Amino acid sequence: MSAAKRRQPKAMQCNDNVPKRPHLFGSSKSHPMLNNEPTCCEHSHTPIHSGPLFSSPTSSCPLLELLGISFGSYGFVCEINSTLVPANVLGTHVGHHHHKRRLSNRMTVYREGLVNHLLNSHRLTEATPCPSPTGDLSGPIPGLEPLWAALCPHPGCSSWSLMQTSRGSLKSQQKNSRIHVSSAHPEHAASYLADVFEARWIYRPFQKSLNSEDPLSWTVWPLAEWYIPPLAVEDIHRSCPLQTSSDLMPTIPLSPQYLINLRWPDFIASLGAQADSLRGLTKLRSKKEARSLMGVERQLELGLITVRKLFRSYLVDIQTYLSSKGDTQFRQAVTLHTKAHFRELSRASYYTYSRPLSRCICMLIRWTHAEHTGVLASFGTLHIRRSLAQEYAANMLYDYLIQTKTPRPAALLQLLHQLLVTLIKQKFTNLETMACPTDYALCIGSLAHNGGFLLAAATTKTCAVLQHNFYTVIIHSARLEDHGYQRFIPFNLDNFTRDPVPDAAEASQSMEESAAAPDEEKALMILRLCDTRKSRKSL
Repeated sequence: MSAAKRRQPKAMQCNDNVPKRPHLFGSSKSHPMLNNEPTCCEHSHTPIHSGPLFSSPTSSCPLLELLGISFGSYGFVCEINSTLVPANVLGTHVGHHHHKRRLSNRMTVYREGLVNHLLNSHRLTEATPCPSPTGDLSGPIPGLEPLWAALCPHPGCSSWSLMQTSRGSLKSQQKNSRIHVSSAHPEHAASYLADVFEARWIYRPFQKSLNSEDPLSWTVWPLAEWYIPPLAVEDIHRSCPLQTSSDLMPTIPLSPQYLINLRWPDFIASLGAQADSLRGLTKLRSKKEARSLMGVERQLELGLITVRKLFRSYLVDIQTYLSSKGDTQFRQAVTLHTKAHFRELSRASYYTYSRPLSRCICMLIRWTHAEHTGVLASFGTLHIRRSLAQEYAANMLYDYLIQTKTPRPAALLQLLHQLLVTLIKQKFTNLETMACPTDYALCIGSLAHNGGFLLAAATTKTCAVLQHNFYTVIIHSARLEDHGYQRFIPFNLDNFTRDPVPDAAEASQSMEESAAAPDEEKALMILRLCDTRKSRKSL
């Protein structure tokens, strides 16, 4: 065996005539696949790098395409994680599951040879750093997803904080920046917080490829002030013109592939609805906003705030129930044979974890109100598909909120649980774009303020939280069935009476019921009516 072959990893050695293993180098002719394993026989994909940025590739490497990586002016870009991968960590990054699973040969020696080929053919070494822009970027970097962030106004402070785009006002969207200002610059906080901060699109190019202890992982590359990413949805009817000031730039999606797969843009565009009206269906209104309304709408929105508060306690109650088991295997048993995780929640997490299903409940009740009042014009051709059980449960909760000026938590909890169960126990008769209420809530709740959609990461997080909510309802239902309860009985009443997750300046509402009040009698009658209707349907 020649000295050159002895220096190659064993997985790269091959007979001159019949290759025993897939090789990365060979004749000048490229064979993208050999023996069902990836190969590349080109020695160079880029010319020598001479400028401040890397030279553009003259040919594509089939190995890069297979791994989901591309090469550009700033180096290797992982298109799966939307991050730049420095040359010195390319070997480690390629070993991650989301790349390794794409290879049929997953042996370490093969990957080492693969990485050597990628570096050599793109004329890099492990010591070659990624280029950095000399100023603000004037255009996008292919493969990277920009982030909408606010800059700290303090001179000399280059801290950028992501905007919370799901919030209402611009100041509330800049909550992360305002927290930073209050903690890092308390002596100037009063003057800074009186105004809104500069907001721009930025890249954090190394955040997902490097350890957080590496200073390079905190690198920020701002885009020019005037830069606006392309809109994913342009046909939606807007109820107000889009403000183009850089300080008021809304968040819009940049990677529409997931939207194309879900067919959300086509669905929303086909409705001919006003964006504000759609977003209003799933909006979680504050008490201040609810009290600014008049008549039935005011009563309804205040009732929904109580429902949302009860749902947070509903989440707390199941976490208390699981903790009482004192067995870590119990949580694993709940998600057996699935890839799901039903993790324990901290006090601060209950707000985040209560929002997705609360949006769905608010949407159903508001839609029921719109149907009852006939105010449907602003929703275009929208019709929220529901099962009969979901429609009955939503109507029962709506009727009680409308007919009762001061809803009692105990009665509301019965109606809430019944509605939650119908959202989980549903037989799907079709796989259309919108097959159930949670589909509608997820789509409408993902609408950004300019009529586009939030980024894929936000929607993915919402889906994960919804899954956690579903398991909560399932466990509550199994607990009640195991004890033979005919109606909802909390595992620990203190979770509802002591307000474990209180709203600011909001008094707790007692769940104690020594005798049924008139309002509760009304709720129980409604529940019995609903049960009767469901029994008739089953017959």
